[in-house]
Amino acid sequence: MLDIFMVCFILLATYLYLLQLSRKTIKNDLIFYLSAVSWGFAIAVKWSAIFTFIPFTILMSYQQLRFLKNKKLLSYNIKKNLLYGVIPLLIYFITFLPYLFVEGPYKSSLFDIVFKMPIQMYHLQQSVSNQHSYRSSWITWPFMLRPIWYEYLKAPLKESSFQGVMLLGNPLQMFLGLISTLLLLFRWEIIKPYSKSFLILFVFSWITWSLFQGRPTFFYYFFPSAIIYSFLVPMALEEIFERNNVKKIMLIFVVLSALLFYYFYPILSGTISPEKIRLQWYWMSGWI
Repeated sequence: MLDIFMVCFILLATYLYLLQLSRKTIKNDLIFYLSAVSWGFAIAVKWSAIFTFIPFTILMSYQQLRFLKNKKLLSYNIKKNLLYGVIPLLIYFITFLPYLFVEGPYKSSLFDIVFKMPIQMYHLQQSVSNQHSYRSSWITWPFMLRPIWYEYLKAPLKESSFQGVMLLGNPLQMFLGLISTLLLLFRWEIIKPYSKSFLILFVFSWITWSLFQGRPTFFYYFFPSAIIYSFLVPMALEEIFERNNVKKIMLIFVVLSALLFYYFYPILSGTISPEKIRLQWYWMSGWI
């Protein structure tokens, strides 16, 4: 799946941005712009990265500009943030430049890359069948009601066995992520600013999919939003417990998550498994 590479670049962009915030030298502009480059690669991998990039950029600009009163400094930061928004677009088109040098039917001009390819890709996106058996509504994704079986077959080498590859989130992480989101929403007035930022980032990266009611959507579209759970869980714990206790609770959380990963590993990896234990992984009817 392309999504894992997209999310990798999203996390790198977020890390680089947070890294430059922790330093106070002018050289941080390079780290800042490298974050924008990472966003460009994320969007080049998959357009849906835009659903995280747009709220991220708006929040970033708001946080940087809201307290600036010096006109020169304000003007500099506005230009800096505008450039941050333009760089991903440039990187996106740069990744298509190899088409200028290939031979044969796929050779393209710069005009084709900038104007024709995006339109072609848009039409391809619209051509996805509405009748797919694993389609699911965006509102169901946090509850993991309809994951996806990428492969399921009777194992050819062993009788009464099967092999399957299922796209499934870690139930513990998904559950705690949802609870953490609700908790932070209920405590909105008193939570820390960075908790608010990640909460907004999660909500907008998820509910944006509600705008695509005319085309089929799938559980794996939730992947970038689910990754943000990794930040929201410790943030929610910090709102309730002291920092030292948070570390102990997170350690328990990681251990339990690892055990669940081990439990579901056979149907995540296509391991040949006895047919008689197949039902133990069907926690909900939509998982069949």
